[in-house]
Amino acid sequence: MKVSINEIIKEVLELEDVKNIDRVKKLYIKLGNVLAYDIKYLRFEDMEKIYNKMFTVKSVERAIYQNKIETICKPIAELLTESINKIAEERKDKNMKAKVVGYEKDKQNHVVTLLTLGKRNYYLDLSKDLYRIQKNMRTKYFAPEKEVFENELENYDSIKKELEDVKCISIPKEKQEKIDKKIKYLEYGIYTDDVIEMLKKEIEEEKENIIKKIKEENLEKKDNKIIKFKADFVFNHFTNNYKEKDSLKTEELRKFYSKIFGSIFTKKEKDNINLRKIDVEIKDDKNTRNVDGILYELEFIRENKSFYYNYDLKEKKYLENSKEELIQMENQGKIKYRYKNNVPKFKRDKNKEDRNSR
Repeated sequence: MKVSINEIIKEVLELEDVKNIDRVKKLYIKLGNVLAYDIKYLRFEDMEKIYNKMFTVKSVERAIYQNKIETICKPIAELLTESINKIAEERKDKNMKAKVVGYEKDKQNHVVTLLTLGKRNYYLDLSKDLYRIQKNMRTKYFAPEKEVFENELENYDSIKKELEDVKCISIPKEKQEKIDKKIKYLEYGIYTDDVIEMLKKEIEEEKENIIKKIKEENLEKKDNKIIKFKADFVFNHFTNNYKEKDSLKTEELRKFYSKIFGSIFTKKEKDNINLRKIDVEIKDDKNTRNVDGILYELEFIRENKSFYYNYDLKEKKYLENSKEELIQMENQGKIKYRYKNNVPKFKRDKNKEDRNSR
């Protein structure tokens, strides 16, 4: 489906009986669904070109972006800012305006949007909320809580310099929820974050029953069996969206799973495992082109055992693969590791043996 910012702006303009902040939140959500973070930038490929590429409403309409526009913080902030100002212009609303904050010529700073409604200022960082929006989670960087906002200022000098004397309003969780219901982002009355918390609680309550049912003989310790159960459950339960237009790209998918595992594993469990992401290229369904992907390696430190979860493009979710299956997939060209030192443990061990035998 072709991405059209004009259609998004039109939909936001047609909202009735809403406040300006609701209207901007609707825009924020709609744009968040058609944007994705360009993983090439994170791999230091074409960084300057990607950072400085301009995405305007007009340029997006002229191009044929299907489902997602892959870019980074600066173009995202610019597109959000321009869209807000277009809405204000259409409505002849002099109380609504936006500007880009953090940009400095010849530098690659983090860039965000400052929204002004009358005398109130709001900090918006859409680039960091993409995966949350695309998985119906609570947004964190739309008029963020005071602690989050202060951390942002500490992390980004260029933003701090511009906003040092600007008072930004934080919208509390309860009010955000009311806005999300009004704009029909929270259609079913529950965020994915809440589902994760309920699952976490249910697993803790059912821990003993789960242990009795688990037939994982590769792990000896009860605590490790629970960890493995949690990993299996997360990968099986939280699939990617099946419609192509709704599917998360690699970076958003990675952040989503990082969020889930960060929440569902206890501190004690985290101390007992290494959960590594391994950058790979995988063949698409038609076996015609390479697609960016992430292979997860779950290593149990004290038992010296590792389990692997590889993203299946057809199933739109992670499936567990054995060491033998991964070796076969690599030999058949179905999977390729992007970096020499970022490979599964059995390959790292083999490389170490090879070096030691020389």
